[in-house]
Amino acid sequence: MCSTVCDILLDGETDISEMKLDDFLREHFGSRAAVEEQNVGMWFFLESPDAYIKDQQLLEEISNLKDYQLLTDMRKIADGHLNYLEDWMDFKGKDTVTPLGRKKLNDALTQIQKEVARLNAEEDVRRDTEEKTTKLEGFYESVYGAKWGHVLGFYDNKIRENRMEIHEGNHRSHGRTRRKV
Repeated sequence: MCSTVCDILLDGETDISEMKLDDFLREHFGSRAAVEEQNVGMWFFLESPDAYIKDQQLLEEISNLKDYQLLTDMRKIADGHLNYLEDWMDFKGKDTVTPLGRKKLNDALTQIQKEVARLNAEEDVRRDTEEKTTKLEGFYESVYGAKWGHVLGFYDNKIRENRMEIHEGNHRSHGRTRRKV
């Protein structure tokens, strides 16, 4: 759950956030898409793409690229102050993230939740097994395996003596209550 959202989105992908717009365009479209402003970073390009590229068809092609979609998702998530995968569970702006980014984050979250559930189940089994096999040193078996019980004392008229019996459970389990004298 400590994985950053950006690491998950970029898993197996090229990080274009540090790339310059001109380098990005040359890599994906060749020299036909050169721009006048060569030094603008992709992060700033996201703020106002129309200011840098006037060709609407080229803008549409750029917005359909997987790298660009993931970069826009990173920008939206950063603006929403979402840093870690754990935060994704409660993130209100999930619908603003592209289906590709949403799928990557949901898949990662599901995988981690399954792994946590598996580890918890293994720990429960280990703990149960350990409790059943552990014997405390220096204790009698009767003390170690003791259950709740209580001693009931009463006068037996037939033999004219006091008697005591041991009953399992506490005194409240037999429906009796104590009365103040």
